[in-house]
Amino acid sequence: MKAVGSACAVVGDYKGRVHDCQPGSMCLAQSDGNGRCVKLAKLGEPCTLDRSEAICFESRLADKDNEFASSFNRLECVPNTAGSNLGSCKRDLADGQPCHSREVCASGRCAPIGTEGANTCLAKAADGRACMVAADCASGACNLSVDTGICSAPLADGISCGYDDASCASGKCYTPDNQTSGSHAGACGPKLERAVGATCAQGYECVTDTCRNDHCIESICRRYL
Repeated sequence: MKAVGSACAVVGDYKGRVHDCQPGSMCLAQSDGNGRCVKLAKLGEPCTLDRSEAICFESRLADKDNEFASSFNRLECVPNTAGSNLGSCKRDLADGQPCHSREVCASGRCAPIGTEGANTCLAKAADGRACMVAADCASGACNLSVDTGICSAPLADGISCGYDDASCASGKCYTPDNQTSGSHAGACGPKLERAVGATCAQGYECVTDTCRNDHCIESICRRYL
């Protein structure tokens, strides 16, 4: 296995990639187009803003379909001094600090200031203010039934919610094809939580989010433990 700083290569497609770097590091493409083993830095550890030596990383629980358990969204590489490439991995950033993910902000909101501004940690928006997702809003709901999302009270069934369950009073946002990567935004609808063994047509009908052969089953990973 290759040490940090060594040239490396990645083999495989998006969900099945493997690399030849030692544990605790990953193969990352650099500005010259070549791969290099960089360290996976934890909270408080040194990092480089250009990702040439170390990238911030923190393990997280798997998502609801049990596919991903890693995370590059929970920490931010904050420069030690203005303009420096060297920094430290941090979270719970104050309003006004640059961000790449809402998970690193103490407020839980990361959004641009103005139409072309860089993403910045901001306070939650009040009802009637623009939003992109529920996490932008103090109310916890973003109404996407208008051209620009507007913070509002939790949404009733039938109101456009993008792909954001949190915006709906029912707790469920349905896309037309039940795909979060679909091209059309969904609408709020009644939450279905059918038990394991109940009949189903789609995974969202089941409490486990998993439907196979017209029946709700245990979540995919649990079946193979």
